[in-house]
Amino acid sequence: VPWGAGGGGSHNAIEGSCIVDTTPDSFERGSAFGRLFLGLGAAFVAGPAVGGALSSWHRSSPFWFAAALSCCSMLVIITRMPEYLPASRRRGSAASGGRLMPQLKAFGQLMAKDSRLSWYISASVLSSLGISSFITVRTIWARHYFEWDGFEIGKVVASYGVTLMAAQFVLLPALLWAMQGREALLAQLCLLVHFARFTAYSLAPTGVWLYPTMILSTAGSCSVPVLQGLCSRCVGEDEQSLLSGGASMLNTAAQVLGAIVGSTCFAGALRGSAYPTGHLLFSAACFLLATGCVAPGSLAERRKKGTGGTPPREQPSWVSTAEGMHG
Repeated sequence: VPWGAGGGGSHNAIEGSCIVDTTPDSFERGSAFGRLFLGLGAAFVAGPAVGGALSSWHRSSPFWFAAALSCCSMLVIITRMPEYLPASRRRGSAASGGRLMPQLKAFGQLMAKDSRLSWYISASVLSSLGISSFITVRTIWARHYFEWDGFEIGKVVASYGVTLMAAQFVLLPALLWAMQGREALLAQLCLLVHFARFTAYSLAPTGVWLYPTMILSTAGSCSVPVLQGLCSRCVGEDEQSLLSGGASMLNTAAQVLGAIVGSTCFAGALRGSAYPTGHLLFSAACFLLATGCVAPGSLAERRKKGTGGTPPREQPSWVSTAEGMHG
């Protein structure tokens, strides 16, 4: 089951790569990612609420409902999504999804060319590691420590979906406008908000405290697209697909590792051999380290500007360079 779930979870990378490949125009790409984010945000709101209601009827109902939706999605893809790449681009090219080893080698060379990209990718990976460590066990954590039922858990996850949509479509454009030219600093601030969020979760005396903490930490959800934008402007347009695939691969690996660490920490807490909120403190530490990784990248960018290097490419919109949505 874990192997199957991990393989199925790779659709996050495929979605972003499909949009990048089919929309060479940056404004069209931005519109496409905007629709994707809107759909994902709506699912984050509706899904937990529906799942919580179904679980009160029968504990296996949410799983059967999710399986039915997945089958419907597969049918839509088979019948409505044609192959868009020409035959010449389907094999043999590392940037267009060829063999694994050439792609890894090309991505490593891409990161080695620019120290900024290496630091920003590291921050993104640490962010995925931290969020996955929490998400993996948040349901059983809430049930065990706050004695919540499925309906209550569904409500809080749906509330998180609302804050996610507010962050992406309301708060992020405003922050980017206010912090124009200081995107690296914005990424650090958003990552620090996540650090504060998980630290506050670890100190919450009751489940009620999660709601105000979640609302006050809405800005933390802006870190993903800001980091993606920082990574994207370090490479040329012809390297965007390679960056998208490589970054998604690393983030997926980080999510798997985060799930293992989070579940191990929580299992130890249940046995009494580990700190009760160890997985939350691990998540907080990951975001603190991610904040630190952005600093050298930002410093390298300022040095490059000061020595007359090529300035970062202008981005038409925050979403035009997004590669996918993680956490």
